Amino acid sequence: LGVIIFLIIKVETTKALKYVAGVSVAVFAILFVTLVYELISWNAFARKDSIIATNTDFSSISSDKNFVVLLNDAVGSSEFNSVLENNPEYKKVFEDFTYYPDTLGCFPCTRDTIPVVLGGALNKNEMKFEDFSSKALNESPFFKELTEKGYDINLYESELVWYGSKNFSINNSTDYKNYRLPFKTFFHEEAKYIKYKYFPYYFKRYSDVESMDFNGLVDKYIWDDRTIYKTVTKTPELSKQSGKVFSFVHTEGAHIPFKYDKDLNILDDYGTYEQKIEATIKMVDAYIERLKANGVYDNTVIIVMADHGNTNLNSADDMLVRANPMFMIKGINEHHEFTKSDKPISYLDLMDIYSALLDDKTAEEATANIPDKRERTFMWYRNFRLEDHIVEYVVTDKAWEWTKFKKTGREYDL
Repeated sequence: LGVIIFLIIKVETTKALKYVAGVSVAVFAILFVTLVYELISWNAFARKDSIIATNTDFSSISSDKNFVVLLNDAVGSSEFNSVLENNPEYKKVFEDFTYYPDTLGCFPCTRDTIPVVLGGALNKNEMKFEDFSSKALNESPFFKELTEKGYDINLYESELVWYGSKNFSINNSTDYKNYRLPFKTFFHEEAKYIKYKYFPYYFKRYSDVESMDFNGLVDKYIWDDRTIYKTVTKTPELSKQSGKVFSFVHTEGAHIPFKYDKDLNILDDYGTYEQKIEATIKMVDAYIERLKANGVYDNTVIIVMADHGNTNLNSADDMLVRANPMFMIKGINEHHEFTKSDKPISYLDLMDIYSALLDDKTAEEATANIPDKRERTFMWYRNFRLEDHIVEYVVTDKAWEWTKFKKTGREYDL
């Protein structure tokens, strides 16, 4: 605007408008060429056989055996621990669970964490992410073992990146193949996405990002805590089915914006991170209580975890703070007081932990082989827009002592 005013003052208005029009055309041409290049290089026009998670069987359970992973987004272990210590009643919610405060995730954001959690695969930028994620899920040793042991697999994950043919049957999924996209609705969601993505972090906290939902274009699983809480409490009776059931449930957790009080009421003003964690606990408590009320709690493995912590996305150092997600386990027929363990867990241990739990091991038994002192790996990037440059760190201290993380010298560029 300042440049336009300057031109109008210095030259005739007509000439100034011609200059502005010329520059605008040039900028449009550059952006258009860039858009076309991106669409072609990323094969955007090709029909991608990805999957959409639906709500199918969300209120179904097995009377035989169940394995449930509740992944609550952005719940940092240190902050979660503080909430528990300040509110001892919450420890009753997690009676029978073992909590591992010293847990190291592998990545600072959700995208790259999911292939680790479900497939044990560490992204090193050797291929485009959609290819890496699809390969990781198709080669998942966990999915292979679940299938061999006769489990139905349900993935309640709203942004699962899994293209092409699938080596495993996902019970609650549909695909994009024959879906006719309502363009007007899609454009509206795309505009909200662009507006949110490029906002400074300070303003992101105040945005209603939860209303940005591409998958809402179809009838599918919705991840926000209030929706899950309402579903669980309004459908208290679970439908029993034969066979065994695995459910991976990715929830909003303590993700921004901080819009709830501890009872999941929507706040008129901006809340706190701790309130959002308390709201998450209320939702998880309702989920667990429903299992108990339907008599399937004892025959269900339950893992309550997070993908990463919560920090300023515009701070490079803060992405290391995200390395310490909350992680808890309850095995089959496991009963004891809420317990804390000093075991230094890494998310690269998950495939072995899952396998032990599938063999009816307790939390203590499932983590028994993890040494008390060890090196662990964390993969850093600047923020979720710059995942194409990954820097590897080695961690020998506590997962929350991020100032002691050391670079290995290995970097991975796409």
